[in-house]
Amino acid sequence: MLDTKSGPRFVDFENCVRGPVEWDLGGVPVAVSERYSGADRDLVVGCRGLVLAIVAEHGWRPEDERPGRKSAGAFLNTVRKGPPWTALDAV
Repeated sequence: MLDTKSGPRFVDFENCVRGPVEWDLGGVPVAVSERYSGADRDLVVGCRGLVLAIVAEHGWRPEDERPGRKSAGAFLNTVRKGPPWTALDAV
């Protein structure tokens, strides 16, 4: 939590990483990622697979409050299909 002039601000560092923009583009809709002309398209697709796997894994945890195993299964099945992986919003 940060104390700022405009009030408290909460920062979630769970997905805070330093690395290529392709990692960030792996978690956004395809239409957004296509606007970054300098991005390595193959790397973006590979990162999508990793993002999908992470989201699927979260759904199997008992403490997760997302839709649960049904949703996790859909994401896992998408990962199993292999590349080219789709964006999160398409699952």
